[in-house]
Amino acid sequence: MNSYNLTFNYSINKFYFLIQLFIILQVFGAYGGLFQPSRVFFIFGIPFFIVSFLNKKNWIYNKFEFWFFLFWIFYAFFSSIWSLIPLDSFKETIILIFNFSSFFLLIFLSNKIKNPRLALINAWLILFVLTIPIALYEFLFDNHLSLSYGSESSIINYNNGNVALRNFASVTYMNLNGYNVMLCYMIPFVMSKLFYNKTVLKKYFFWTLYFFLVYIILKNGSRAASLNLIISMLVFAFYYIEKKSTFVKFSLSIVFLLLLISYFFIDEFSFIALRVSEEGLSDARRLLVIDGGLRALIDSYFFGIGAGNFVAVMENIYMLDLTSPHNFLLEIVVQYGIIILFLFMGLFYRLYKKMQKSNSKTTRFIIMSSILTFPLTSVIDSGYLQSIYPWLFISSLFIIVNQKLISETND
Repeated sequence: MNSYNLTFNYSINKFYFLIQLFIILQVFGAYGGLFQPSRVFFIFGIPFFIVSFLNKKNWIYNKFEFWFFLFWIFYAFFSSIWSLIPLDSFKETIILIFNFSSFFLLIFLSNKIKNPRLALINAWLILFVLTIPIALYEFLFDNHLSLSYGSESSIINYNNGNVALRNFASVTYMNLNGYNVMLCYMIPFVMSKLFYNKTVLKKYFFWTLYFFLVYIILKNGSRAASLNLIISMLVFAFYYIEKKSTFVKFSLSIVFLLLLISYFFIDEFSFIALRVSEEGLSDARRLLVIDGGLRALIDSYFFGIGAGNFVAVMENIYMLDLTSPHNFLLEIVVQYGIIILFLFMGLFYRLYKKMQKSNSKTTRFIIMSSILTFPLTSVIDSGYLQSIYPWLFISSLFIIVNQKLISETND
């Protein structure tokens, strides 16, 4: 596997650091409220953003994304005309402007680096590493940070009377679902480091990190995140295994990992199995929200109920108890209609088409595993549209697949 031979001058080092900092700042999660560190970072980056934006060459590669996001913002603004609560539409429009601008700020920073793929992979890896101590502390002591909520759900009562203790980790993302989503975004980047492990020490180090990733996801009991692990591993095996010796090593590693989980962490494995056996892969209450959302979409003649109005409409019009969508795609289509949803799905089609031009196994693995797992990641939590994490994740994918930014290797 070829390594990266990058020659950095002071300017490149500076932007290499900044592109990583933007990702790593997500470790603070919801801390800071309106003035979360990532938002403060963007505020300080506004002058650079404006200068870079005025240079058409900086965003011409992503002109579809630019015109789509601009159309989305105008659509969100005008949707306040027919929305139930216009003020909520206005608030979400402002948030969308910030999130879409952050999407392009990351791209503009990457334009200053010879090969930003390694910078992004390392940034997401560091982000995961920084969350590990907090997650382990929560698991061991069943104690959570001040902004975490939902600790009462650590005991789950099933329909047949079964009771399960659920120690969880939410880190700085307010609840375990928020952290599970972040873990899913980290999976392809953490696993991609397994392609670059020439020395024995590095092999053990990155496989150890992967083991922690598996352990935390299983411990948190997320069915969608666990399925994402399986899908990502299958995609990884497809690109990683080239010869019999590699297949044997890979198979032995997986068998060893499964033995560790089954022997030392049987409770975590059993908890996932119990959830699947009792609840299946769906949730009755969430199905009611999906039904209410689709009825609202039809009632809006497929134009959407208006930006930021999902909860208000479900609560006041359809009288539902559970009003959070818990579904990224449902958030989009119900609030903005089928046109915006179709264009949003077009982002992933573009990623796939761009990926096909790449000779890099790392690029192909990251993009393919991300595309296949994104639908599952999208049903874990709520509030995707108003969070910056999904947009930095998608922006990272567009940077990684950009042939003009990446020095391709046959890795």
